[in-house]
Amino acid sequence: MFKSKLMKGKISLGDAYRSASPEDRQEYDRYGPWVLEVRSELELPKAFRGAWPELREYSLLLKVPRREERRDLRPGMDLYRAVLGLGGAGCILLSLDEAGVQRQTVAWSQVAAVRGYQNLLFGRWELLLADGGAISVNYNTVSGRVMDQATRVVRDHLPGDHAQAPAAGAAVTVEDHFFRAELMDLQDERQDAVTVLFDRPGRRVRNERGRRRLSTGAMVLDAGFELIIVDRAPVMRPRWSADYGHQRTFLPLAGIAGFTLSESTPPVGDPVHTLALEMGAQRLETRFLDDPAAVAGLLRKRGVQERRPVLVSV
Repeated sequence: MFKSKLMKGKISLGDAYRSASPEDRQEYDRYGPWVLEVRSELELPKAFRGAWPELREYSLLLKVPRREERRDLRPGMDLYRAVLGLGGAGCILLSLDEAGVQRQTVAWSQVAAVRGYQNLLFGRWELLLADGGAISVNYNTVSGRVMDQATRVVRDHLPGDHAQAPAAGAAVTVEDHFFRAELMDLQDERQDAVTVLFDRPGRRVRNERGRRRLSTGAMVLDAGFELIIVDRAPVMRPRWSADYGHQRTFLPLAGIAGFTLSESTPPVGDPVHTLALEMGAQRLETRFLDDPAAVAGLLRKRGVQERRPVLVSV
């Protein structure tokens, strides 16, 4: 982590607060572990203000706080480590390190998918890029709502006919409280989204070594112009292990160039199906215990090229 001019432990909070400017005091008073929206130049952290003429062109600007305890920080320090901008041109991420402000930009045409991961208080927001890379922001999940807003902005700019309806077909019933809650939340934004696949969690299974495991579950939605995948990777976990992580991935169908289905055939344990989606150099793999044939059928209907299936022996 970069160091501030006011080194931790060298200046007491009281002394630092009294000697700070009114602006620094105000920023410190408002500081917390949450990502905040920036609406004016004055709300932009000082380290990033040189970029304001460019940043003001983005429709959504967010500042991301340092991942440190408040008691270790002082007024006048650089309290924010990154600024994320999303808008008509694409995305910009300015990050602060010991060398100064680093800059990364991408156009919407370079974005293959957007993903959000949460596990208790830890969150990760990612743009998966067609060149195989990613723009990633780690955050405290108390800022979940504002990061969901960032995801909506990205989805609004991804390619495809956004008015396209999901393919005709009966929706799969979702019989799990967590995944049902996820489904209801997603359908608040896209009411006609249809569940194509539901890989039920909590099943007693065995891994490739024959050890007892529980399935974690997954769900795939057809939301018209995009495919939505909700999963709790990996596909199975130890029976005694509690893992609250889950992720949502939004992929525009117009950006999927091809897909591959493969199945592991271990000498012991349960077979695992892998669906691999290709978006340029980006390859996204999701694993299921149930055969994702219905997802493959949807992709074929939408004109996505199927690669030769691969049989993997473990």
